[in-house]
Amino acid sequence: MAKSRASLLMSAVAAMCLFFSGGLAARVGNVDTDQSIDAYCVVDAGSSGSKVFLFYKQDRKTVFKAKKILTACNNGQFDLQGVSALAAYDFEMCNPNVSFDGEPHTSKVITNFSEYRVFLEQAITRLKADLQGETRENVTITNAQQILMMATAGMRLVSETGNQKAWGEICSQKIGEFKIAPIGDGCGTIPGTDEAYYEFLVDTEKRNRPDSVPFVLTAGGASIQIAMPLSQEDLEKYESIRFDLQEGLEEGCKAAKLLNGDQMPIFSKSKTCLDDFVAIKDINASHLNATSLLLVS
Repeated sequence: MAKSRASLLMSAVAAMCLFFSGGLAARVGNVDTDQSIDAYCVVDAGSSGSKVFLFYKQDRKTVFKAKKILTACNNGQFDLQGVSALAAYDFEMCNPNVSFDGEPHTSKVITNFSEYRVFLEQAITRLKADLQGETRENVTITNAQQILMMATAGMRLVSETGNQKAWGEICSQKIGEFKIAPIGDGCGTIPGTDEAYYEFLVDTEKRNRPDSVPFVLTAGGASIQIAMPLSQEDLEKYESIRFDLQEGLEEGCKAAKLLNGDQMPIFSKSKTCLDDFVAIKDINASHLNATSLLLVS
């Protein structure tokens, strides 16, 4: 289920990017240079590893190819995996092992972020080469200098200092002929409410009768999200309890600690605890009799 959820989440992000955007690769067969495919690259830094997606249009539908980078500490004391393991623990203590999913021969113990970025470069390069080989068409990664890389629940279990350390070594970095987007909307850790919104977009798009969906619940490796359409009447009820809810959550956030004792970080743009866990998004969904979307993580 987590695998399907990651695909849906990144598909929502990539679909929006495709809409607005309009070296090492070995070519397989002859590429027809008169034809070309525009692809968009997104990296989902999930709780078990980073999944690199290459989205493109095929028969007027958005489809994708993907390759997952697994990362885990060789020291059995540490539970976090993926980028969160590199962010939370010292490299010498973690002794992180990185490989491509299903390819044990690619396994390597890394000692720094530079070696991790090599895996990101190889994943993108191989996906591009595979797509060119399958289609016999030239492939252009339209965001080659702005590769999106966003983390979900795993990195939300890492301190603010750990997040800053990891993203400082990944965001804005050149990886071969590619470059990761700057820290911000295109690179970093997103709050669970953003995750819930992206999943709602894809889930309702894929259903034949979206008016029959009262809410969307999704579960991943380290989190659960709920997105529920609200009528104007429902929204007014929520607003009547919002202040008390925010006050209660803010007190809880101040007391909340990560497993290592660090303060729990906040990832919403407003920097309020409430918006990390409960948020309202305006939507235009007359078929759902809804004017707003309640997002819970």
